[in-house]
Amino acid sequence: MRTGNINNLFINDAAKALYERWASLPRLDGQTCPKRFELDFDGLPARFKKHAFLLTNLDDGVLSASDIGDEITDFLGEKLDGQDLAERHGENQMKYELPYYDAIFGTPCAGVLVRRTINQAGTHADFVTCHFPLLDYQNKVRFLLGVAQITNIESSEMTGAPVLLGNSQIIDRILIDIGAALPDIT
Repeated sequence: MRTGNINNLFINDAAKALYERWASLPRLDGQTCPKRFELDFDGLPARFKKHAFLLTNLDDGVLSASDIGDEITDFLGEKLDGQDLAERHGENQMKYELPYYDAIFGTPCAGVLVRRTINQAGTHADFVTCHFPLLDYQNKVRFLLGVAQITNIESSEMTGAPVLLGNSQIIDRILIDIGAALPDIT
């Protein structure tokens, strides 16, 4: 895990636009993050929403995705809304992902996670996601606005075969200070 800057979040035009939307949301005095209810996810422009999703921290180590954009679902080859991602990704992958998510939810900070994926047809691609924290009604970071970009696809034609989530390799984990400092990652 390493630290980066705001520019690392701009993985695509959707990420830049959604960061600007997230940064413009109202915050109570002294709060680094906006509340989830301030984000009108359904009102996001379709050209950005297809790259977006929400993550909810349901419990220690239990992450659930919802409102997953069509481009992400098409790439993954299945709908993951409502599923426990930690269970789907497997223990080996989550030992790298959970510290990243713990830092984002706990500090709070923003972040970028890069996974090298493989689908059932053997096609590799990088699945890059960035995450912006959102507060619940008790002022705890419980939600993340996420944006995804698929890059470095080995084949010019994706086969539509489902991605083998438990076989992904974590390439990079970047934490970005949004005003609450960064956790100690040494």
